[in-house]
Amino acid sequence: MQVQLIRPRKPTAGGVSVEMIHSCQDMRVMLLQLCPGGEVPAATSSSSVSLQVVSGRCELVAGCEWVKAGAGTIWFYPPGEPFGVRATDEPATVLATYAPRP
Repeated sequence: MQVQLIRPRKPTAGGVSVEMIHSCQDMRVMLLQLCPGGEVPAATSSSSVSLQVVSGRCELVAGCEWVKAGAGTIWFYPPGEPFGVRATDEPATVLATYAPRP
């Protein structure tokens, strides 16, 4: 199995940096670091997606609305269901897992 590590990028204009933790044929795992107000807009994937809040507080897409989430929260999204995350008034770290790898 090949493991690919990529250095984190500087936060973009949207206040989000992404570090790829693991990428193989079966899955992709990324660490998202969001500055206050940083957002990964709602999107869909052909893969199943899970978002786990590692630290901080943020909001996750749940259907057609945003719900509050804190450290320890895990949200699962089946293929085709919208997912997204945004930090509120403090930084947040979120682990995103896509399976199979998109």
